[in-house]
Amino acid sequence: MPHAQPTLDPNDSTAAQKHGTPEVAVFSAKAYDREFLDAANEQGTCRLRYFDAALDAETVGLAAGRAVACVFVNDLANADILKTLAANGTR
Repeated sequence: MPHAQPTLDPNDSTAAQKHGTPEVAVFSAKAYDREFLDAANEQGTCRLRYFDAALDAETVGLAAGRAVACVFVNDLANADILKTLAANGTR
């Protein structure tokens, strides 16, 4: 019998990591980006957590504790932002 995946709270970044499912903070994705990413992740390889806001100094904390941050052209990914992401455990 297949093992059922636990239901995870999309706002709890630690729960996803405990269950071995990397959580990805996706910043400023448009609807067409989300459609593509959701289709690519159809098997549930990771948990995509979408944020409407662009990544910047004020929003970088949203990625804290999440395994990965996915950024787009309008996001700010300068040295300070990258250092903060790394300090908070995000790749």
